[in-house]
Amino acid sequence: MTFTAMAPLFERCQRQLDKLARNRDTGANRFSVCARGLSEILTSLDDYDKNVVIAHKFADSLAANAEAITQEMIFHEGEPTDEAMGHLYELAFQMVEDLAVIVREKTMRSAVEVPSPGELDVMDYFERRGFWFLGDDTLVTEYYYTGLPIALIPQIFVNR
Repeated sequence: MTFTAMAPLFERCQRQLDKLARNRDTGANRFSVCARGLSEILTSLDDYDKNVVIAHKFADSLAANAEAITQEMIFHEGEPTDEAMGHLYELAFQMVEDLAVIVREKTMRSAVEVPSPGELDVMDYFERRGFWFLGDDTLVTEYYYTGLPIALIPQIFVNR
């Protein structure tokens, strides 16, 4: 599925994430980063459709997490319980992972020299929060730090 096809879902989820970021102290930054990441995708749908090839499994996971967050907020009528907040916070954690790999591939493949502020926010959150680090034996860090750069080296040098 393309990012363009997922746009309505991402728009609904972004609105819910914005609500969560405004209404909660705990996790507000994570919800805000996710909302900004979705906003960047929505702003540059064609670029994401064209440049995200390897990370398509992360795009599927992003869509699933966006749907889960949206449904959870609808179920709780925008006022999640503490237990639901824990689940939403975990979904946002997974969404950060998906966004980080997707944004990294898009920025590495694109001809733009500097990522947008929202893309930088996602990558900065991923790189500096201490949850993910090179050698932690997770699939997401393998893709982010090693897999994507190795896979894209030929293209980077040919296109620059």
